[in-house]
Amino acid sequence: MRLAVAYELKDYNSCAQTLIQLVALVPAKPEYWKQLSSMFYQMKADGQSAAVLALAARQGFIDKPTEIRNLYSLYMMLEMPFQAGMLLQDAIGKGKLPADEKNLESVADAWINARESLQAEATLKRLAAMSDRGEYYFRLGAIYGDDERWKESKEMLEKALQKGGLKRAGEAWMRLAVANYSLKNTTGAVAALQKAVTYDETRTQAGEWLRHLGGPAGAAGQQPQEAGRT
Repeated sequence: MRLAVAYELKDYNSCAQTLIQLVALVPAKPEYWKQLSSMFYQMKADGQSAAVLALAARQGFIDKPTEIRNLYSLYMMLEMPFQAGMLLQDAIGKGKLPADEKNLESVADAWINARESLQAEATLKRLAAMSDRGEYYFRLGAIYGDDERWKESKEMLEKALQKGGLKRAGEAWMRLAVANYSLKNTTGAVAALQKAVTYDETRTQAGEWLRHLGGPAGAAGQQPQEAGRT
C-alpha cells in the first residue's frame, strides 16, 4: 500500500526505499527487482538501475528479450561495453535472443567498444556471412588495418566494396589505399585514392596522398597520415 501511494504521488525516492524493503523481504519475487531498477532509472540513477538489473539477471529474473535489451542499453550508456557484450552473447547462446543480424550487430558493437578484437572479429565474420551488405567486411578490414594486418585488411575491404551498401564508402577506399601502400603496392594505392577523392569525407586526405605519391619523392617518401581508426 505504501508503494502504491508513493507511486501515485510520483515520489520515486519513497518508491525506491519501499522496494528495497520488499526485495529484502521477498528476494525471490522478480517484479520487485524490476520495479526497483525502474525507480532508479526514473530518478536518473542509471548506475544503480543497471546494478539492480544485473543482480536480477544473475538470479535468472531477466529473461524477456525486451528486458535483456534494456539492460544492454544501460550497460552501453554507462560505458560498460564488456558487460553488454557478455550479456547479449550469453542470452543468444541460451536461446533467449535470436542470433539474428540486429542482435549480433549489437554484440559486435559492444566488443569493438570494449576493444575485444578477437571477440569482435568472430562476431563480424558471422555477420558478414549472413548479411547482403558489405558493412561488416568493412569493419573487419578496419580492425585488421588498426592492427597492421595489411593483407587481411586489404582482402576484407575489397570484399566490402564489392558487396556494396557501405555507410562510409570513401573511408573504405581510403583504408584500402593505406593497406595497399603498406604492402608496397603503389599502383593499387593510387587506384584506391582516385576513388576516395570522389567522396566528400575523404576528398582532402585522399588528395594529399595523391600529391605525395605523384611528387618527386614518390612511394619512397615519408608515408602520409593514415586513415582514422574506427
